Amino acid sequence: MLHILRTTFVHYPLLRRLLRHFYVARNAHLTIDIIDSSLADGNIAQLINLKINEADETEFDNVYYAIKDGAEDDPFSIPNLDTVLYFQYSDAIDEFNKALTDQAVNACCSSERLLRKKSVTEARNLDSDVWNILIDDTRENDPMALNKVMYICNHCKPIIRNNEVPAHCVLNGLKCEPLPKELENLDPLSCQLIQRAKCFQTIVRLGTRTLKVPTYNSLKALKGAVLFTPSIRKNHGNFK
Repeated sequence: MLHILRTTFVHYPLLRRLLRHFYVARNAHLTIDIIDSSLADGNIAQLINLKINEADETEFDNVYYAIKDGAEDDPFSIPNLDTVLYFQYSDAIDEFNKALTDQAVNACCSSERLLRKKSVTEARNLDSDVWNILIDDTRENDPMALNKVMYICNHCKPIIRNNEVPAHCVLNGLKCEPLPKELENLDPLSCQLIQRAKCFQTIVRLGTRTLKVPTYNSLKALKGAVLFTPSIRKNHGNFK
């Protein structure tokens, strides 16, 4: 594991800092053990030998000085690299943080699927016969639903506006059953594990660019698809 980190630390300043703290803590731990054993045994010669050999280079010291930020003899070091990278990729970082906060918690009133906020809009100005039928069906199943803000996904909205029924719609009999009490207090990860959307991924190598690179240092990519499969509740297990 350390070998992999040592081959990639040149590209990641936070990883360099992590390795630096790790090796400093490890060297300090080894030194403290020697001091404790010397004091317990009254071995003054070992303490003197520890002081004499303090400047000796070890494998960990070499790594520590190699990854030390701001080293004058390092031609690849960039002062304040963390700040430079943050301002250079500030838009991408903000977009990534925004995507993390945008969770799939908004239900489409047509398909009843949980979607992200960017994938739904507030259901309004959809004057069509299909929309009126959908409203009546919603009122019949949940009288309090019309008092809340209703959202519709970007896929169902234009279809209903054209007075057509989407394929994934409750009017086609694709209704969700009431949520069992065992599933009400699940964390987001458990909800993803039991949902109908199952993700199948495979790891592939990136062609000729990494053909001659050692296996432990080669680049790989994830390739897969998301499939909606019928789920049986009794196979989900006991959630308490």
